[in-house]
Amino acid sequence: MWATLTNGSFRILRYCVLRLPPVPSQVHRFRALTFMENSNLNNVTSSSFSSFAHSSKSGDRGRGRGRGRGRGREMNHDQERSGGRGGGSGGKDKIDALGRLLTRILRHMAAELNLNMRSDGYVKVQDLLKLNLKTFANIPLRSHTVDEIREAVRRDNKQRFSLLEENGELLIRANQGHTVTIVESESLLKEILSADEVQVCVHGTYKRNLESILESGLKRMKRLHVHFSSGLPTDGEVISGMRRDVNILIFLNVRKALEEGMKLYISDNKVILTEGFDGAVPVKIFRIDSPKTSFIASYRENRLIYLPLSSPVRELHQDLAVGNASKKNVNKFDHLVLGPAAGEGLPNRLHCQGVKALNKTHFSNPSHASGVGNGIAFVTVFTIYNNSPEALLNSRLANLVTVGNASYSKSERSMAILNVFINFIQVRMPQSNVIILTDPESDLSLHQNRVTVQPIEGEYSRDKLMLQRIRSYITFLNLRLEKLSQEQGRITHFIFTDSDIAVIDDLGQIFDKYQDFHMALTFRNNKDQPLNSGFIAVRGTHDGILRAKHFLQKVLEVYSSRYMKASRMLGDQLALAWVIKSHPSFDAKRFSKAQAFIEEVGGASVLFLPCAVYNWTPPEGAGQFHGMPLDVKVVHFKGSRKRLMLEAWNFFSSSADISDMLCLILKSGRTKYDF
Repeated sequence: MWATLTNGSFRILRYCVLRLPPVPSQVHRFRALTFMENSNLNNVTSSSFSSFAHSSKSGDRGRGRGRGRGRGREMNHDQERSGGRGGGSGGKDKIDALGRLLTRILRHMAAELNLNMRSDGYVKVQDLLKLNLKTFANIPLRSHTVDEIREAVRRDNKQRFSLLEENGELLIRANQGHTVTIVESESLLKEILSADEVQVCVHGTYKRNLESILESGLKRMKRLHVHFSSGLPTDGEVISGMRRDVNILIFLNVRKALEEGMKLYISDNKVILTEGFDGAVPVKIFRIDSPKTSFIASYRENRLIYLPLSSPVRELHQDLAVGNASKKNVNKFDHLVLGPAAGEGLPNRLHCQGVKALNKTHFSNPSHASGVGNGIAFVTVFTIYNNSPEALLNSRLANLVTVGNASYSKSERSMAILNVFINFIQVRMPQSNVIILTDPESDLSLHQNRVTVQPIEGEYSRDKLMLQRIRSYITFLNLRLEKLSQEQGRITHFIFTDSDIAVIDDLGQIFDKYQDFHMALTFRNNKDQPLNSGFIAVRGTHDGILRAKHFLQKVLEVYSSRYMKASRMLGDQLALAWVIKSHPSFDAKRFSKAQAFIEEVGGASVLFLPCAVYNWTPPEGAGQFHGMPLDVKVVHFKGSRKRLMLEAWNFFSSSADISDMLCLILKSGRTKYDF
């Protein structure tokens, strides 16, 4: 029965049967984490890795905006997967396990494994069979045969693979779902030119993700595309492009999408894909021609609610908000939740048993870090919102959060993060300075040594903060140029960072190891957002500062002209990527390998450093980074991992073991927290 709730009344629109499976409980998900943790403790020292060690069903879906969660959900425990995704005939079946590993390799790991993958996604089967990996069933890939790979392809009920015989050799590819930028994915797909080619275009997701979807659209996240199914779960069969346990269905208005210039493609296994606009499908296209047949279906306390998408989307948002008000943080935890440590068995990755490191990370001695030669200063932009005495009192009474033995209001949380940011720097790089650029109206009470607060006029509102950050950086660099013209002597290099990072190792070595760059950026294998603006290093010479300033002015210009409508934490990253990619000689495929390189861009010599080492984040650590490299230097506690930053500092303060602290971060970073 199609129905809607309007102003307290219940209106029947149309009758139709639609069954959706119940939402798995949080308890069920974390029981799986416990099982996976216990299952892996005895295999930590293996030279090969068991592919399911990288997966989790903890509920961390990269904010769940779209199905592009990437690798983290590709290979769940077989008991979870057989019930939730319909992906095979049981985890103990070696052919099914082989198919799962093939999916992971062909979609995500070709560059890291140095596989010779063609631009159309094909690799030689014989090359796959040489890899030193183990399948989910703990069987070495090398022990499988070509015939078993053929059987895995034949039995895959979602038709994820294609085989090709060429010059007497067998090749295989994944039909869609790639995150590797080597693949020119459009060459694998057929473009949809008319709405008549598509009978159904539906995206399945979860109620917990709906708020962020309504706020900023369906995002492709780690994948190259947003995925839609060309069928419904009620069709009685496994549907490619949709999980079986979804409880939200979103229908795309294909005709309107095409009219607005959105590119749509369909894969060999009938998954509909799009990059959207700047990596997202906007909310205004979540509808079909007839309001009587366009609905979002949602579980709500064991009841199905159907709302026509042609009606205002905010009605659905408000309806869900009322029902979920008392459960606002149901998926965010007020304590650490330990899961499996990604990267188990991989070389050059941290291995853990519990929160004890089994191998040691490669760090310099902090007593000598940056103690001689040129100076290092960290620069961050920081401000406090609603800091009037009345607002602070109300916030403290209503929003107290406890970490360890301390309780924090909202504003106190921000200051606690800033203090821990400074603490990590002073422990790991004791000779460096910290400069905080802030709104002149902010009253920052900081009493640490080697810390300077520098007010800079500007617009520090939440929605303009990333724009203001670039402006503040430019203003600061201008001031440094003026000082350089007046002073001679020791050079100070600058590292501009977010304040929610932990410096794990001496970063001054960047300027010694790489002598020929003006500024440095961090990159990851992400097609639309390959550059993260949370870490920018600038050489402290006159030439370095001047060229970095000109580069950032170009980024500011692009941001202001092209990306002002982007979500508040995204515009600067999109602008950075545009400036880099628009340079004629730049090859974006270099982002697919986690290796540093230098490129001339707009008159500046830019050093590109891999995020896996210089901007490691917990969600990507469980995903595309495949664990934590032993030489990691910066951990970035983005989004809902800020509680983990304080917990990590408390742990380090009591143990003084940096490697064990990193195990704590690695194993608890899959979970979203309330801080």
